[in-house]
Amino acid sequence: MTFNKTLPILKNTLLLSMIVILPSVTYLLWSDALNLTSKASEVVFDQSRLKRTPYKETYADDLSYFENFLGFDYTGKFKQIYNKENQYEKNGSIFISAQQKYTVNPTFNYQSTDKRANTYDAQYSGGKLILKEKFQYGHLQIKAKVPNIPGTLPAFWLINMDDPSSYGEIDLLEVPGSEKGNAYAAIHWGKDQSSLKNKWGMRKMPTISTESHWYDVYRFPDYIAVLYDGVKVLELDPRVSALPNGKIPLNEPMKLVMNFNIGDKWAGTMDNSKLPAAIEVEEVSIRHYR
Repeated sequence: MTFNKTLPILKNTLLLSMIVILPSVTYLLWSDALNLTSKASEVVFDQSRLKRTPYKETYADDLSYFENFLGFDYTGKFKQIYNKENQYEKNGSIFISAQQKYTVNPTFNYQSTDKRANTYDAQYSGGKLILKEKFQYGHLQIKAKVPNIPGTLPAFWLINMDDPSSYGEIDLLEVPGSEKGNAYAAIHWGKDQSSLKNKWGMRKMPTISTESHWYDVYRFPDYIAVLYDGVKVLELDPRVSALPNGKIPLNEPMKLVMNFNIGDKWAGTMDNSKLPAAIEVEEVSIRHYR
């Protein structure tokens, strides 16, 4: 990928080109160079109040910043295997692909009692990347083109992987193939996955698979916001996740996961004629705040 590392990524903080006052709504029209798109009924969110001077900036511009998840995860009813072959770099972007191809489980162990290990293969394969670096407070931004294909569920999400006594997850983006042009954000929290509380947001994005879009999440001890192309889709005070033991799951350090899932019920019936397909991730950046 290509970045101007002398300038922190300012895609969502560039100068406004014009302010137009209309009845009941103020529209902030950004410079054309931003390539941000908002609908007539939407307001581009003023991110300036959320900006801080970062103590660290990360530009995850190649696969060396990520770990490969291998084998089956807990979704998909064992229709899909994740392996290394489904993520690659091309023309400065990271691609995470999915294909119809019988693939041997790279973690296969016939002696295991865990079905994720003792299942030999699957009819589809996909990619799942996990950012090595943890992210707690600050601004995470992704620029990407994301397929919207029946049967698939591409997603970008943050999750706390270290503490089994609490659960916090921020879904920056989920694109169910059963719905055309709908992009979802969600926040889930609780003691564990069996007792979660949830909050959702959605934005219609007809060009999600044909044009590049910006996906942002801000995290603070008292505020979380998810934005698509500068439009606020979801916000929450993470302190609502506080547990009796004093832990606040949504304020824990998390890792970014980017994956191309097949077989999830929400994704709908697979259209094999649309495969192979790939998420194209053009930029990933994190500005860490104290």
